[in-house]
Amino acid sequence: MNPNNNTIKFALSIEDTNVNFYNFKKSTMRGITSKVFEANVLANYSKCPQCGFEKLVHNGH
Repeated sequence: MNPNNNTIKFALSIEDTNVNFYNFKKSTMRGITSKVFEANVLANYSKCPQCGFEKLVHNGH
C-alpha cells in the first residue's frame, strides 16, 4: 500500500521536508496490533544543520 506522504506527515505532526513515507502496514507483536509507517530521510548534509558540526556519522535508514 502506498500512503499519501502529506497526509501521514499531517497526522503525525512531522514538518521535516526531508522525510518521505513510502509504506504503511499493520504488524502484530506479542499480541498487540500496531500501525507501522516506513520512511526514508532524503537529506545529504556535509555538516549538522543545527549546530554546524562537520563530522556527521550516517547510520543508514
